[in-house]
Amino acid sequence: LFHYTAPDAFVSILEDNTIWVTNAAYLNDQGELAYPVQVARDVIGDQVRGASDREIKALLTALADDLGSHVQYKDWYVASFTTEGNLLSQWRAYCARGGYSLGLYGPRLVSILLRRGAFSLRPVLYDSQAQRQTIRNVVQKYVDMWPALRQKYSDMPATNLIVEVASVVAFVLAEDFVTFKSPAFAEERECGITRSSDGDDQLRFRDRQGLLTPYMTLDLADEDGKLPLSRIYMSPLVDSELGLHSASLL
Repeated sequence: LFHYTAPDAFVSILEDNTIWVTNAAYLNDQGELAYPVQVARDVIGDQVRGASDREIKALLTALADDLGSHVQYKDWYVASFTTEGNLLSQWRAYCARGGYSLGLYGPRLVSILLRRGAFSLRPVLYDSQAQRQTIRNVVQKYVDMWPALRQKYSDMPATNLIVEVASVVAFVLAEDFVTFKSPAFAEERECGITRSSDGDDQLRFRDRQGLLTPYMTLDLADEDGKLPLSRIYMSPLVDSELGLHSASLL
């Protein structure tokens, strides 16, 4: 699995054996954030129109209102990988001024993540019908739970419970949203390392186009203290001779 990165981050990864897992709300392409939200609103809109129960309709409406590009992603951190190590669209997206693509041996990477805990590795889903079905399944689960929740929290006003449940469903959906992308990007064959922040994480901050951007570091050193590094590609956008020379020195 390949991770595309700029030269300064390339140095940091090799020296510290860590990658940056960035808050998803600050990702470069805001269109990528808006896409899953719009798909979900379309799906939930259909469910609202099909709902006959007044409280279920109110719950679905509240959920649709809760979905928003920035609000939706603030609890989630993500690092992008792909099975394609030398793809022009990936160079343009992640290394517009040049950089490197680090190939990590998949089975060892999975083993490392299992030892770290809390981090998950998930393939990006590009199929729009599969995305819509995933959203339907999540929402329907909570719709089916509503009568039991209503009974369990009978002392709580229905409007308050609707707000609480809608917030939970939105959080659950966000875990899927960080690995949803438009079918137009299917050639990138990406997957993501994801994690939700529990409030106790040691966050760091960096500049991204003038915006202070939160991220956390993920130690990818194997049991031998080294990265599970298999192959490195260099960006075709820079001088190949010098790029190879400096990488070799590093």
